[in-house]
Formats: sequence, structure tokens, C-alpha cells
Amino acid sequence: VAQLRAVPSRRAVSPAEQQDRFAAPKQASDDPGLPQRRARRTWEADHLAEALRRHRGNRQALARELGVSVRTVYRKLQAFGLG
Repeated sequence: VAQLRAVPSRRAVSPAEQQDRFAAPKQASDDPGLPQRRARRTWEADHLAEALRRHRGNRQALARELGVSVRTVYRKLQAFGLG
């Protein structure tokens, strides 16, 4: 009897549940976190652009201020279209 309890029970799956299982993945626009990510990305790009202006384009000084490597600064600038 104990062995039978260890076996997961199987239940019938309704056609609606089965259809949900194989439904197309959500679109990015369906993601509730998208506006937050977009806002963070915009904030990050603005912050980076302002810091770059403050350092008159000196990427090493910018990296020191931000506490990241110069390579990270270059990657971020390229990602945001600033470099």
C-alpha cells in the first residue's frame, strides 16, 4: 500500500488544459515587466550619457567613477548607441 501512495496519481486532462500546454509562447508585449525594463534601460542610458559628458569623453575616468572596467563602459556605450 505504501508503494502505491508513492506513485503519482494521474488525472484526465481536459482538452482546454491540453490546448493551453501547447499554446504559443507569450509575446514580449504580454510581459508585465517590460515597461520596467524599458524604463531602467532608458535611465541607464541617460545616466551613462550624462557621466560621459561630465568626464568629457574620458572613458577611463568614467569607468573609475562607476566602479566598473573600461571594457564594461565600452560595451554599455555600444549597447546604448553612445560610443
